[in-house]
Order: sequence, then C-alpha cells, then structure tokens
Amino acid sequence: MKKITLTLFMFLALTLAPIFVEAETDISLSASNQNVRLGEQFSVSVTVVPISGEKVYTSRIAVSYPGDMLEVVSFSFAPTWLTLPVSGYDVVTSGFIMKTAGYPGGFSTDKLFGSIIFRARGEGVANIVLHEDTQVLDGANSDTFSGALHDSQIIITRSTAQSTNIFSATTSQNTANNRGTNTSGGSAGSDQTSIDADTQLATAISAEIPLSKNIVYGVIILVLAFIIGFAIRNKLKKPATINVEK
Repeated sequence: MKKITLTLFMFLALTLAPIFVEAETDISLSASNQNVRLGEQFSVSVTVVPISGEKVYTSRIAVSYPGDMLEVVSFSFAPTWLTLPVSGYDVVTSGFIMKTAGYPGGFSTDKLFGSIIFRARGEGVANIVLHEDTQVLDGANSDTFSGALHDSQIIITRSTAQSTNIFSATTSQNTANNRGTNTSGGSAGSDQTSIDADTQLATAISAEIPLSKNIVYGVIILVLAFIIGFAIRNKLKKPATINVEK
C-alpha cells in the first residue's frame, strides 16, 4: 500500500510541477541586395530573434565572410544598444567581424542588432555566415543562441554595364557613319566626285584661257614682225633714183 501511495504521489508531482522552458535565440542575416557589382556597397542587417519568448540581455555577434571578395566598410549599432568595445569582443579583420553590446532591460521580441556595410572587391559568390563564436546571454548569463549558423549569399558580378553602353554607342555611331558612307556615300560620294571633277575641269579651263590668248598674241606679233621685216627687206633692195638736171 505504501509503494502504491508513493508511486501515485511521484506521478502527481511530475504532472503538476511547473514546466521550465529553456530560453533559445536565433540570429538573422539579411542583405539589402543579393546581386552587386564590383566596387558597389551593400548592407547586411543583423537581427536577434528570441524564439522562446524569454528575455535576453547581451549579444555577441560574430560573422565570417570571404576576405578576398568583400571588405567591411563600417558597422553601426541599432538604437538603445550599449556597445562593449573591449579587446576580444570588438574585432574587425579581413574575413571576420565581431561586435558585442547589451540591451538595457532585456527584450523578448525581435530586435535589430546593427548593420554591416560591405564593399564588393572580388567577382563570384560570397557567403556571409554567422560564426560559432556568436552568443546571446539571458539574465543568468547563459548562452541562449540556438547555434544555427545562417548565411546570406551575395552574387558579385563584373561591372560591364557602362562599358557595354559605351561600346554600343560607339558601334551605333560607327554603323551610322558607315551607312552614311555607303548609302549617302553613293550619293554624297558621287556628288563629291562630281564636284571634284567639275572643279578640276573649271581649273583646267581657266588655265587654258590665258594660254590660248598668249598663243594668239604670239602669232599676231610674229605675223606683224614678218610683215615689217619683209617691207624693210624690199625697201633695201629697191635701187636709188638719181635726178639729173638738164
């Protein structure tokens, strides 16, 4: 009888005892743009998400990324957070960033922790991932982070839009010029040829006119010289008459 009574008491104690829920928190990474070009900047927002609804007070967010493809430009905390700029808790190196801050009074709903500004410096697919050093502490300084290392994938492409536009504009201009040479070139080119031919002809005619005049003048002078010379010659040959007085 005592064994039955003890067993029943233990069963009731277990079923009626309050249920304690372990606090658990997740972290969300959200990029402002999934596709960026080389040299462009974009932001990644970091949000603390208490899953169990229990209050958390301090967050240490660690993020890793490919240092050969991305560089951190800046980090800014969301309002109300009190930063903890202590060595080992505030780190920014190539491929890694860690920021730590506390929230006065704690919170049990989603809170924006801050934003990381990146610059794209290498072409390809860059994965921005939560690092295992991430922690979210509750009132008892227990880590409530779920351990889910979410990532945000960024595709970086070469910036060719401007050069493509320039190439297209240049190609269009060259095409237009070629068409002008080929189409109007048939008309404009033939017109130009005609103009050149007319110019050359006019030049030749203008050059021939003074030449013809000179020839005529020369012939006239030669004829006059011949006549004068012939007259003088006859006069010299004519015998002189002698008048004899009777």
